[in-house]
Amino acid sequence: MKKTSLMTQKEKIKKLENQLKKGKVNLRKITIKERQQQIWENKKQRRARAKKLLRLGLALEVTQLFIYSQEIILGHLFQFKKVVPVDQEKLKVYGEELLKEIDRHDEEVISDLTKEEKKARNHKLITYGALFEIAEVTEINLAVMLGYLDRLHGKENSYRNFCYQEGKIYFLKNKKG
Repeated sequence: MKKTSLMTQKEKIKKLENQLKKGKVNLRKITIKERQQQIWENKKQRRARAKKLLRLGLALEVTQLFIYSQEIILGHLFQFKKVVPVDQEKLKVYGEELLKEIDRHDEEVISDLTKEEKKARNHKLITYGALFEIAEVTEINLAVMLGYLDRLHGKENSYRNFCYQEGKIYFLKNKKG
C-alpha cells in the first residue's frame, strides 16, 4: 500500500509540474506579446520625437543659425522665457512667413543629397533640435520660435557672448563621461 500511495504522489507531482510548465509557457507568450507591444509603442514614440526634433532643427537651418555654436543657440533659447506675450505675438506674425519656407526649403535641400548625406543631415538637425528640449521650449508655437530665432542675427556681440556663456555653463554642468 505504501508503494502505490508513493506512486500516486509521484504521478501527482509530475502532473502538477506539467501543468506548471504549461502555465509558464502561456504566461511567457503573454509577456512576449506585451513586450512586443511595448517595443512597438516605444519605437512609435521615438519616431515622433525624432520627427519633432528634425522639424525644430529645420527651424534653425531656415533661420541660418548654424553659423553660431550650439552654446550660443542654447543660450538664446534659454532667454526665450523672458519674452513677454505681447512680443510673442509680434514674433508669430514674422515667424509665419518663415514657417512657409520650412517644407519648401527641406525639399530643395534633400533633392540632391545621397542617402548617406541625408542621414548625416538628419542627425545634425535632430542634434540641434534637441537644444529645444534642453531649453524646455519644444511646446512653443513654431512660428513664434522662428521669429525669435531669427532675431539672434540682429543681436550685439555682447548678447551672443552672454548666450555662449549660458550654453557653455549648461554643457559643462551636464557633461557625460
